[in-house]
Amino acid sequence: MHGEDEAGGRAGVDELLVVFDPEGRIVAADARTCAGLGYRPGELTGLTIADVSSRQTAAGFQRLVAVVRQEGPQRLFGHGRRRDGSTYPVETRLWLESEDGRERVHCAMRDAAAYRELIEERDQLISLIEHSSDTIAVTSPGGVCTYMNPAGLQMVGLESVEQVMGRSVLELHPEREHRDLVERIVPEVQKGRWQGELVYRNLTTGAEVPCLTNAFAVGHAQDGSVIGLAFVAHDISRRKSAELHRERLLELNKISRNVATSLLEHDDLHSAIGIILAGVGRILDLSRSYLCRFREGRRLVVRTHQWDAGERQARRLPRDPQPADQYAAATRVLLRGDTIRLDDVSRSVFQPREGSALMLADVKAIIVLPVIIRGQLESFFGFVETRCTRHWEDEEVTVLQIIVDSFARAVERRIAERERVAVEEDLARSLERERRASRYKSDFLASMSHELRTPMNAIVGYAELLGRPNVDARKQSAWIDNIRKSTDYLLSLVNDVLDLSKIEAGQMTLQLETCSLRELIRDVIDLLKGVAEEKLLYLRTEESGPLPDQIRTDPIRFKQILVNLVGNAIKFTHEGGITVSSSFSPGQNGSPDQLVVAVIDTGIGIAPEDLDDLFLPFAQVHRGEGKRSGGTGLGLDISRQLARLLGGDIAVDSEVDVGSNFLLRLSLAPPEAGPPAAPPPAEDEAGDRAASPAEELRGRRILVVDDSEDNRDVLRFLLQEAGCICVGAENGALGVRAALDAVRSGHPFDAILMDVNMPVMTGFEATARLLEAGVEAPILALTAMSLSDDAEKCRAAGCHDYIAKPVVPRKFLQTIARHLPARMPGRAAPPGDGRPADAASFSLAGNPRFAPLVKRYVGSFPVQAERIRAAHAAGELDEVRTLVHRIRGTASNYGFPAITAAAGACEEAIREGKAAPEIATALEALLERLAAAGAAAGVSAPG
Repeated sequence: MHGEDEAGGRAGVDELLVVFDPEGRIVAADARTCAGLGYRPGELTGLTIADVSSRQTAAGFQRLVAVVRQEGPQRLFGHGRRRDGSTYPVETRLWLESEDGRERVHCAMRDAAAYRELIEERDQLISLIEHSSDTIAVTSPGGVCTYMNPAGLQMVGLESVEQVMGRSVLELHPEREHRDLVERIVPEVQKGRWQGELVYRNLTTGAEVPCLTNAFAVGHAQDGSVIGLAFVAHDISRRKSAELHRERLLELNKISRNVATSLLEHDDLHSAIGIILAGVGRILDLSRSYLCRFREGRRLVVRTHQWDAGERQARRLPRDPQPADQYAAATRVLLRGDTIRLDDVSRSVFQPREGSALMLADVKAIIVLPVIIRGQLESFFGFVETRCTRHWEDEEVTVLQIIVDSFARAVERRIAERERVAVEEDLARSLERERRASRYKSDFLASMSHELRTPMNAIVGYAELLGRPNVDARKQSAWIDNIRKSTDYLLSLVNDVLDLSKIEAGQMTLQLETCSLRELIRDVIDLLKGVAEEKLLYLRTEESGPLPDQIRTDPIRFKQILVNLVGNAIKFTHEGGITVSSSFSPGQNGSPDQLVVAVIDTGIGIAPEDLDDLFLPFAQVHRGEGKRSGGTGLGLDISRQLARLLGGDIAVDSEVDVGSNFLLRLSLAPPEAGPPAAPPPAEDEAGDRAASPAEELRGRRILVVDDSEDNRDVLRFLLQEAGCICVGAENGALGVRAALDAVRSGHPFDAILMDVNMPVMTGFEATARLLEAGVEAPILALTAMSLSDDAEKCRAAGCHDYIAKPVVPRKFLQTIARHLPARMPGRAAPPGDGRPADAASFSLAGNPRFAPLVKRYVGSFPVQAERIRAAHAAGELDEVRTLVHRIRGTASNYGFPAITAAAGACEEAIREGKAAPEIATALEALLERLAAAGAAAGVSAPG
């Protein structure tokens, strides 16, 4: 194997010769070569190039063979490897020969210790290239890849150099850069050098990596000709990401400023919301963003605005409320003011089963930020990614919170500014209302003075006439009847004024009950049918479509409205009649039911110019020469205000000489579940319902509990006149004892009348004791406090109903009869005893049997006045209030409503804690009334 020198392709005497096949396997080596490498003869055959070289691989050897074929013998420096693994510097010559028609690679190796440093420097350079974190790629002059280091292979998604060899450099970059590479970058590299940014493409995943690239031409060592192109690329994706992140944060901060400007300068809430949704969505490259608002005390959630990728701006959505319990899990977090931040929804604690509608099927990542307005969770912004999971950067979340907080603060400032303007406008309206109220007060007092003086003048005049001796009995009866009419009118006026005062003071409360609509209307018709018949008018009802059996409303106020409307229609109709037409519309989509009751008459009608004044207090629009039609002029005003309290209103359509149509529209609460309503009774049954309660009252045992002897006398008189058996008790404790004794004796009372304010034990306490003891008799409260919430208090205490003082005999007896229990079998009503058979028509006026009670009551005035003066002088206001309360509750029953009013003023002054001079003035007015009444009856002060 030794012979010619290198020019002849033979190994020198100091060289070791190894023969390889083209794939890098050893096929021959002499004994000296084997010994030199530490092998026994024949052991080298079959080994590979990697076994005798420190850095060469089979693939590298094959590339080297290709160069030898093309360029001829090659000389290399490297390190050989001995059997024991040690290495040594070696100079190697390679050439090709054919043996028996087979190509063989001859490798002559010579110890190159003198070149050790040079070889090690070269190996270090190769190691640096192989281990560099930068991408290093070598191509042919035309741009075909011949080498790429491991860092580069990893970046482009390949595993070996063989996979990159032969590829065009264009394949390593996205298509958008190909033209620039061909036309500008590669030509510049071929001329010398190029520096700039290039984007590399991962051939496996398609991911892009921006790199700062330094490219240069590789020249031949002897002639300088370009033998290749080298590309050194440094990954700058982190820097680019940081720059992009910084730009995003700056853009997000700009959104915050734009939102504040939109709200404060332009007062445009929807534009501000759109800036947030569309701006954040585009900057963060999101799939969707939206705003949801809570409604009805966080019972509903409404998505009001939304932006989707690809849209220029956010859009407003149609109202589609969703139950808030679908967002229950999210709401619990948002209520604390915390942000919901989910990088991967599939791993979130918020699952659909827990009631969070935020977790839609297409949502991969989401961030939700609460909008806190004045300490309350008002709404929330949602930012959604549907394409893949996403890591929300802390800085992004912080800036988003700043944007939403800026939005919330701007909304608060906007609200505050509107409130300031509203306060100013309200102040201006209040001043105007004060001016109008002052005028109204003057008009009100003038009207009240006229309205009160009219009946009072009649009462005083007829009372004076009755005081004359030898008056004809027929005239006396007519005068008494006129006094009664004036008293009824005066009481009606007082009741209307008190109702109007309650409404305007906000003290009018409603008692909603489930009741029969047909019965309510029938009660009104029964009440007014006689008045219509007296004028030869028809009064009928009709139903426009199906009506519900039951509705939920305040039956007393409903009938009060209808009585006013039907009563007015009768008053102003002289021919034809009145039709009460009812129609009903069930509520849709959660809206309340609608009831319309039309009162249609064929009366005189109302002129168009008078319609605006129709509902003003004391206004009476009528035709004729200044003649008033009668009444207080408050009924329609009260009716409209009551209708509005019930959630409705009253409208009117009228034509002079044709008639009027008053429409009562009410929004009804749904009726409570209960037994089905009874079918409307036949005409004969309706007649039975309207019959007098005389039969029910006759023979009934009634207990009257009242600390005022005068009150007990009046009530006992009324009950006995109606055929009742009456027992009295002067305080709550005695009333409880009497009621329980009656139960034990086997003769319980049929009803108990219970005064509210009594010494020893109040009526409320006594009622509670009786209910605890199991007394079943209905308990009816007696109260004179007409401005308090008597009905509610009395029913809350357990009373079945209440009767207001002063009592109106007919209503008083009807109320008792309505609550009486059915008669026990065998206990029929006793026969009549000559007393009035019809309690509904019974009245104290002109009743000779009541005259002694009146005389005795008036005779007590001097004594009561003296007791009041003494208690007031001693500073015992509680005693004064008790004495005054008794007078207040009795005077009207005996025909002294002015004394009742004066006593009421005293009691209210004491109860409200007014100044001593005001209380003294009110007491003096009461004492003057007592003295005047006593003097008129011939009763003088004691002493």
